[in-house]
Amino acid sequence: MKKKSKHPHWAIEHRKPGTELKLIGGKYYLYEVKSTYDKTTKKSKKISLGIIGRLNQLMIKRQKSRRKYHLVLLEELLKKMGLYPLTRGL
Repeated sequence: MKKKSKHPHWAIEHRKPGTELKLIGGKYYLYEVKSTYDKTTKKSKKISLGIIGRLNQLMIKRQKSRRKYHLVLLEELLKKMGLYPLTRGL
């Protein structure tokens, strides 16, 4: 007998080996995971490597890295201050 999943059909289609689906706040997210063997407990342990993106029925919306996000915020701040053209050559 096949086990029924708690996730909808469209979300399961995005799941590949090495990934995990999470339902957070009514939205589905895809995370990259790996497992390592713990010698003390003699069991494998799942380790989340980070978010891949948010899922909807059509696609995966890839997450920007935090570094890119902060660089974009810095550029916007420099543009508001009028200093952005000075940093283009650096």
